[in-house]
Amino acid sequence: MPGHIGRSGWSRKCLTPSREVFVRLLNEGTDAWRPTIAEYIGPSTVRLIATPTYESYDEEWEFVPGAIVECAERTFQDGASGQVAVRQVHSDKDA
Repeated sequence: MPGHIGRSGWSRKCLTPSREVFVRLLNEGTDAWRPTIAEYIGPSTVRLIATPTYESYDEEWEFVPGAIVECAERTFQDGASGQVAVRQVHSDKDA
């Protein structure tokens, strides 16, 4: 089970609902996405949380952990669908 996210979909640390969001990986040579947990801020807005194995030198996320992003539904090449980060609203550094 990831760090501070409970099975119920609620973050124990902040007591805010969470959801799975996919972040595009840059410089992979192919269309690649990383699933991560995000804290709910609004209907289409979340704060990205790093995966337990996140290493910035190993993967370049389009939006870094801590960023507040807008999400949209996407259908992936395999036919599965999910919420993806599409635009950064601001980061923790801006708050």
